[in-house]
Amino acid sequence: MWTSPRRRSCGYCTHHAQTSWSSPAREHDRQKHYSLIKINKKEIKYYTGSEEELSISENTIRKVYCDKNGYVWVGTFSSGLNRIDLKTGKIKVYKKDENNDKSLPSNHINSILIDNNGDLWVGTDKGLARLINGEDEFKVYKNNKFNNYSLVNNKIYNLMQDKNGIIWVGTYVGISKFDPNNNIKYYSSQLDEIPLSSDIIHGIYGSLMMLIMSKRQ
Repeated sequence: MWTSPRRRSCGYCTHHAQTSWSSPAREHDRQKHYSLIKINKKEIKYYTGSEEELSISENTIRKVYCDKNGYVWVGTFSSGLNRIDLKTGKIKVYKKDENNDKSLPSNHINSILIDNNGDLWVGTDKGLARLINGEDEFKVYKNNKFNNYSLVNNKIYNLMQDKNGIIWVGTYVGISKFDPNNNIKYYSSQLDEIPLSSDIIHGIYGSLMMLIMSKRQ
């Protein structure tokens, strides 16, 4: 198990039957107590944000995701995305680079998903990033108010892939979907023909689906 000493879990995943990762949360003393914990029968190992080589980029963790290739992905509040290699113990950090439009759109990570092709999807507060399996540069998707086929909003809360391979993206202003051909369609309560009762999508579950929504103030 991977966890962190906080009251509410911001992330949890199991790499195999013997090892899990998580990041439970505390509401106080943010700088000292937010961290990642690996738990198995042999050890309990803590990962904290520091300047050391084998450390994560920040203690405030938003999301933890285990993939099938031996990596644990750790999204942070303001310091980007960490990839922990379970074979070597090495940690690679992905951050926004103002001079590179193929980097993350933001260092604030809200959601992580690995799709059926092994591609990594990262939801941030300033857009969606996709890392094709085997590559090292991101394709970034953002809202374009002049393009009805762009992402509905840049503030992304959650990601889900359904049994048909469609990626659903829950945002602050509705939900977008990516079909296998990368066509984008969006749904919003602001559109009369779409029966969403609200715009802010906090959760997407099932094979579409149960939505957890709230009203914008």
